[in-house]
Amino acid sequence: MDSTVKLWSRTGKLLKTLSDHSASVWGVAFSPDGKIIASASDDGTIKLWNRNGELLKNLENNETAAWEVAFSPDGNILATTSADNTVKLWHKDGRLLKTIFGHTTTINGIAFSPDGKQIASVSQKQGMIWDIENILKLDELTYACNWVRDYLQTNSEIEDSYRDLCH
Repeated sequence: MDSTVKLWSRTGKLLKTLSDHSASVWGVAFSPDGKIIASASDDGTIKLWNRNGELLKNLENNETAAWEVAFSPDGNILATTSADNTVKLWHKDGRLLKTIFGHTTTINGIAFSPDGKQIASVSQKQGMIWDIENILKLDELTYACNWVRDYLQTNSEIEDSYRDLCH
């Protein structure tokens, strides 16, 4: 509640206080290799830190409180939950890959499957399992359709079955 993340030794000695958030911190996770720490805060940010407490990246969550964080088993994707009932997938370099809609209430937990191909999210009213590969491919298909849609719809030489491909 004091807007900080505290790093402790195994013996209980305080090693470092990470204090760059401006509101309560709700979720914290280590990357699988233990080199990166992600923190999610009521201030609408997800912060990535190294183990020495140096701030590496500040991920903006559209000014919506961020609740939970989880790294994929390979450490390449970070999943976060937000007060707007969404799951967001981020690349480890800080790029937002996808916002996933579907929950109708606050998401209380998020976890990757051991193989990293799925995410489970749970809210007060529902649990959902998401197929990451298909979710990310939808973006690629959307991009491709946006790119060729006008050509498909206006070129008279295109067969009708292809013309409606990207509706």
